[in-house]
Amino acid sequence: MKKLLIVLVVALFAAVAAIMPLTAQVARKGLETPEKPCAEKAVYFAARTRMRLSRYQAAVPYLERALQVWPKSDRADEAVYWIAFSYERAGAPAQAARWYKAFMTQYPQHPWASQAKRRLDTLEAQNL
Repeated sequence: MKKLLIVLVVALFAAVAAIMPLTAQVARKGLETPEKPCAEKAVYFAARTRMRLSRYQAAVPYLERALQVWPKSDRADEAVYWIAFSYERAGAPAQAARWYKAFMTQYPQHPWASQAKRRLDTLEAQNL
């Protein structure tokens, strides 16, 4: 039983280690061929994978690039919010505040607008 547990733990660590380069490769392919139906989804998946692994700073370039390539996407609102959130978690409050403000300006009626406002207020209170 102990050997099985060790094998499972090693396999889990190997899978986590492999996911970052795999998603990076898929995202690169998506950005090279943005007209393909799965391209946008691949880039967002790479960003969200990094966020789930608490690699927030690594998620930001994928989200920013997705906004540049697909500015009219149905996911653009979420991308702006997740950029702000990622900067906040990465310890970059000035950048986070800038993106939270952009989110509230661009999407004032969005269901997450009040959450963005609270997070911005907290950041601004911490900087005083």
